[in-house]
Amino acid sequence: MRLHGLLPVIRETNSYRKLRAQLLEPHALCFQALPEAADSFYLSSLSDDVKRTMCIVVADPERAAVLSEEMSNWVTPETTVRRLMEPDFPQSNSEAGTTESAMARAELAGLLALQRSSPAQSVIITSVLGAVGAMPDVATIVSSTVHVRRGTSIPPDKLLERLQAMGYEHVEQVSRGGEMSKRGGIVDVFSPAHAQPVRVEFFGNNIDTLRYFDPLTQRTMSLIGEAFFTPASSAGGPSTILDYLPEDTIMVLEDLPALRLRAL
Repeated sequence: MRLHGLLPVIRETNSYRKLRAQLLEPHALCFQALPEAADSFYLSSLSDDVKRTMCIVVADPERAAVLSEEMSNWVTPETTVRRLMEPDFPQSNSEAGTTESAMARAELAGLLALQRSSPAQSVIITSVLGAVGAMPDVATIVSSTVHVRRGTSIPPDKLLERLQAMGYEHVEQVSRGGEMSKRGGIVDVFSPAHAQPVRVEFFGNNIDTLRYFDPLTQRTMSLIGEAFFTPASSAGGPSTILDYLPEDTIMVLEDLPALRLRAL
């Protein structure tokens, strides 16, 4: 059950007003300790109030998971709560795109990179490990993304070669992000940028149709006009999540002593 109907009431409380004043300093990024009284409902209300991207950094992965679930119940339908998972340690290049955590990081990296010019209202929650984990630079994500449209021309094998270079795994039948398959003139791609896999049907080298489909039943869910195939790995690179955030992002650091300890 969503509780966002109470957010206007919370915004009238003195403790909320104090929190808002602390976080909305006249700076592009505001780094402040999160007061003990300000929990998920205050932060959800602040996100709804200012309509800007918010990034919350907490000490532990367990706390990040709990806060993500709590805030998902509080925020308005227009706001998306996303958790940045922790990278795999240690991580080799051959394993970079195979784990659930790696795919979740690749998904968020792709979405934020593609939305950078017009970011959607969102709350990003991560632990210290998630925040300091290395990610590719935004320009690499954008330049590597394959944008396909109905009616455009690209040889199916050429598309598969590009996807393989981006970390996609060739399988018999796609079931999760980072996988691709080919049967005749049909190429299935489960891109981190989409919640469902995309079926690309070719007529020769021309893309005839694009559609979302259910990987379990193989039934079409909806026809689409375009799709974005972002890299299937977020491992390595010179950047962190901070490089993906809009300049006016509100940064919230919870429990500064614990954050410093975890960052050592």
